[in-house]
Amino acid sequence: MARQALSCWLTLIVLVVLWAAPVAAASSPLTLGAWEGSVTEPEGTVEPVLFEVSKDQGELRLEMVEDGGRVQFTDVRLEEGGDLVFSWRSGDVTMDCRLEPRADGGFAGECSDLLLAMSPPQE
Repeated sequence: MARQALSCWLTLIVLVVLWAAPVAAASSPLTLGAWEGSVTEPEGTVEPVLFEVSKDQGELRLEMVEDGGRVQFTDVRLEEGGDLVFSWRSGDVTMDCRLEPRADGGFAGECSDLLLAMSPPQE
């Protein structure tokens, strides 16, 4: 009887840990600092860029730095599944971006017709 109760408790603990792990990962903050990355244009041209991750009054901020200047992203957030979501305006067009987490701790995904990739800062 005691063995069966212990087995039930262990199963419950494992289920709670498995349930909580994705939530904890999604709510973990991005590493602040300079992330190396790239922008791939629709025709295949790849441009190296730098992404700066910071916080301002508790709000997550993300900027892309390239030869032509800086692009300030808006509505930056990490969603429950771990996706990094943000927007930015290019002229009259709003670019909606969704980058999925990669195994190396970085992110990659679509930003309207562009592909973005970012790698975390080296420690």
